[in-house]
Amino acid sequence: MEEHLKTLLLGLFIFISNQILLAQTKDNFFEKQVVVADVNFDNIKDVIQIYQDTINPKAVYRLEISLAEIDSVGKYEIVSTEKAIKSDFPDAETIDDRFWSGEMFDKVEVVDGILCIRFNLTRGYYVHKYKFSNDLFELIQVKRVEGNSDYLEEVDFNLISGERSIKISEGNKKPQIKKEVKKITPLPKLGEFVPFETELF
Repeated sequence: MEEHLKTLLLGLFIFISNQILLAQTKDNFFEKQVVVADVNFDNIKDVIQIYQDTINPKAVYRLEISLAEIDSVGKYEIVSTEKAIKSDFPDAETIDDRFWSGEMFDKVEVVDGILCIRFNLTRGYYVHKYKFSNDLFELIQVKRVEGNSDYLEEVDFNLISGERSIKISEGNKKPQIKKEVKKITPLPKLGEFVPFETELF
């Protein structure tokens, strides 16, 4: 009985160790999240993986997307980028330099085939939405909600139409809504920019 228990414990240890090793990739990147969903509208499940370099002072993220082959036999990687998700500590040069910048990655999800990358703010959040088109993921919508108990700002930017609305609510006042058109051509591509290094996205 005792020998059997030892064997079980040894097997459990080996299994856990293997899972940890599998989660780790080169350059100290560890798996943070896995999403299995169809992102290219072919009714076949694809794989989205998010990794983070926990050794790098900036805590850089890597986003990888693998699309399923038509015959569902295998998958091929179409995206591998460290730009799509802003690092947790972008200005840090050492571990001691790390400080809360007010922005931090929350999660990736797929809603109706649209790839959504969500970030938490100190008092709110923002979301980048991408649609697979022409063998690329194009940014089609940016939404940001931020405020406090007396002030709320909601920004919704539809990059396909170019329509951008800003709604500001203050206390019991009537909400103010500002609308403008900001046409961006071509649409920004996933992995070609860092979130909010520009004014609009």
